[in-house]
Amino acid sequence: MASSFKDDPDYLGPISATPQKMVETMLSMAGVTSTDVVFDLGCNDARVLVTAASTAGARGVGVEIDEAAVNKARAKVRLHICIRRRRSSFRGRRC
Repeated sequence: MASSFKDDPDYLGPISATPQKMVETMLSMAGVTSTDVVFDLGCNDARVLVTAASTAGARGVGVEIDEAAVNKARAKVRLHICIRRRRSSFRGRRC
């Protein structure tokens, strides 16, 4: 008989991203500002961190154990940094 994920002691449950509308509502309710550092445990694609940075200017720290999600998050953060650099006419390293 084939084993299922329920039998795997390392299975942590399904991975799903928080909907963007919910992210915006959470950050608004929390009153996140540019002086805050947002910590996101299980950050998945880093949407909470990127939204906090882009809407409030907050800094962020993401923690993720899924390697594919880490790669997505890093790409999303790099893109966000590139966009911010272009908006502020930053003359630095190319994105």
